[in-house]
Amino acid sequence: MPSSPQVVNVLDFLPASEHAAIRAGSSAYDCTGGIQTAIDEAGSKVFVPAGIYLVKQLNLKSGIELYGQGHTSELRAHDDSLACEFMLVTHVRDGGSANVADNMRNIHLHDLKLNGRVAEFGYQQYFYLLAVNATSDLTVERVAFYGFRGDGMYVGSGTFHSTERHNQRITVRDCVFDG
Repeated sequence: MPSSPQVVNVLDFLPASEHAAIRAGSSAYDCTGGIQTAIDEAGSKVFVPAGIYLVKQLNLKSGIELYGQGHTSELRAHDDSLACEFMLVTHVRDGGSANVADNMRNIHLHDLKLNGRVAEFGYQQYFYLLAVNATSDLTVERVAFYGFRGDGMYVGSGTFHSTERHNQRITVRDCVFDG
C-alpha cells in the first residue's frame, strides 16, 4: 500500500522568532530562502499557513503541490529589486527546452494570495507573479493575484525571445486577478 505524501509546513523552515510576526502580517523577514528549501526538500506537498510571507523569486519543481489557507496565506513581493522579477516560476531565462518531454510537470498551486505590491513599487513590465515556461499539467486554482507589476500570470515560451519552449495542459480556475 503506497504511503501518502508528507505535508511540509513552510514555517518549519523559517525562524521560530518570526512566526508570530508572519502570522500577524508585521514581519520584515525575507522568507525566500526558507520557503525555497521547503519546496526543494519536500516530498510533494508544501503548506503555507495563514500569514504574510515576504518573498523574492521562488522556483517551482515537478510534482509539487503548493497551497495555503486561501487569501490569508499571502506571498508578498519583498521589494522592488530585480530579484523579485518573478514571484513563482517554472523555467526561467533559458531553462527548459523545445522538447515537451523535458517540461516540468504535475504542479498544483491553490488557495494562495500572490501580491506584487504595484501600489508601492509601481508598474514594471516583465515582473510576473507566476511565470510559466516549458510546463505540462499545471493547475492553478483559487489563487488571488493582486498588485501585479507586469502580468499576474505569464504563460509563454520564455523570457528570452530566442528561446523556444512549449506549455501543455495549463488549467486556471476560480482565480482572481486584480492588478
